[in-house]
Amino acid sequence: GARVLRQLAQLLPGDAAVYLVVNPYRPFMRTPEQIDAARRRLEAAGGMAITALIANPHLCLATTPTVIRSGYDVVREASSRMQLPVAWTAVAADFVGSVDLPGPILPLSFHMLPPWELEVA
Repeated sequence: GARVLRQLAQLLPGDAAVYLVVNPYRPFMRTPEQIDAARRRLEAAGGMAITALIANPHLCLATTPTVIRSGYDVVREASSRMQLPVAWTAVAADFVGSVDLPGPILPLSFHMLPPWELEVA
C-alpha cells in the first residue's frame, strides 16, 4: 500500500491526511518502538509523512473491553512519543458501550469471518 501511495502522491493535495492504522496485537506493532519503526518504514516507502494514528486494538473474536483498553494504551503511548494524534479508535460495535476511551470511536461491524474463526463463532 505504501508503494502505491508513493505513485499517487502527486495527485493528492499537499495537506492530505495520511493515517497509520495500528493494531498493537500484531507481531510488528506490539510496542511504541515497533509502531514508530513501522511508521518510519511506511513513510520512506510511501514518500509521505504519517499525520495521525488510528487505534484498532483487537484480537478478533477473542476481543474484550480489557483487550481494547490495553491496546489503546499502547497506541496512545506511541502517539505521545511520535507527537502524532490518535484520530479515532476503531472498536467492534458490540463493545462501543463497554469501553471508555478518549476521542472519537468508530464502531465497526464485521461481515465475514476468517476460516480459522468459524469454529469459535
